[in-house]
Amino acid sequence: MKIATGFSGATNLALGRSGEIYVAELFSGKISVVRHGKKQTFLTLPGVVAVETGRNGSLWAGTIDMTQQGPGSIVQVTVPRR
Repeated sequence: MKIATGFSGATNLALGRSGEIYVAELFSGKISVVRHGKKQTFLTLPGVVAVETGRNGSLWAGTIDMTQQGPGSIVQVTVPRR
């Protein structure tokens, strides 16, 4: 079953509390969100390779350093309540 298309280097996905799907897109440097089959940019985050949701609805993302000068990072993203 196809849910959405048009991703640029999708590397990981996570399911949100309300059924939304967050997708890490390495080549476009963003996290997209898919709701009801429609894709939109949720957050610009260069080097994003992973996205996960926490127990309390938090969203976490892992990045790589695109300049190869240092390590990547893990960041917590604030998700607005719907």
